[in-house]
Amino acid sequence: MPIQIQIDGQRSGPVAICDHCGQRITHTNDGNALWLETSDPQRGRRTEGKIILTHKRCNSAFEQAHRPGERQIWCSNDLDVFMIHLLANVPVDMPSAKQRASLLASID
Repeated sequence: MPIQIQIDGQRSGPVAICDHCGQRITHTNDGNALWLETSDPQRGRRTEGKIILTHKRCNSAFEQAHRPGERQIWCSNDLDVFMIHLLANVPVDMPSAKQRASLLASID
């Protein structure tokens, strides 16, 4: 489960969890986002839709432990790049969101 809610005393917030080792990814520079793509002669490229998060050090081990099927390949982005793409596809009103987020405590 790559995104979880972590509770720390009176504070709670979303954190990124490595799908391989189960530990928190504490910086986007240390993470990857992965997904399976399938090449189908009839339907073209498609994806299963599930996003996997790993530490960079866990990426190869995760892929070895979860070998793709026929005509499938693991695709990935650095986690920071993936998040930029996500923000481009799901635009955020940053000033408003930051103001509302500041009312909530984050997990350090």
